[in-house]
Amino acid sequence: MERVDTAEPSPARRRDMTPVMDESLPVLDPEPLLVLADDAGDTAAQRFFTEYLDLLPTRVSRVIGGLTSSDVEASREAVVSLKVTSAMAGAVRMEHYCRQLEDRLAVRRLPDAAAVLVRMSKTSRLTLHEGGRA
Repeated sequence: MERVDTAEPSPARRRDMTPVMDESLPVLDPEPLLVLADDAGDTAAQRFFTEYLDLLPTRVSRVIGGLTSSDVEASREAVVSLKVTSAMAGAVRMEHYCRQLEDRLAVRRLPDAAAVLVRMSKTSRLTLHEGGRA
């Protein structure tokens, strides 16, 4: 019979290499917002994108807060929220990065909060710039 280890991994073991930001991906892709505009109207799509940009720093802060406190569930919740809204806003690079973080958190591996902050902050600045908020 194969032995299954059900013990919670140690904090050192749960720490994992931080995902790499894929800078070959576009920061923004207009297609998801065009689909939203077709479905809900131009005003709704513009309002959603404006709110996405307004809340981006707060959403990134929630991710970092969860990672800093080693709270896997809070981190996952924040990452999924940022991933989903990024996908809807066409923020391709941020969405892809969040997918990588989500995969690590699903197996209870916490990337380094400081490294994630650097990568997410850079991508947030680029997203805000390309979204007309610079």
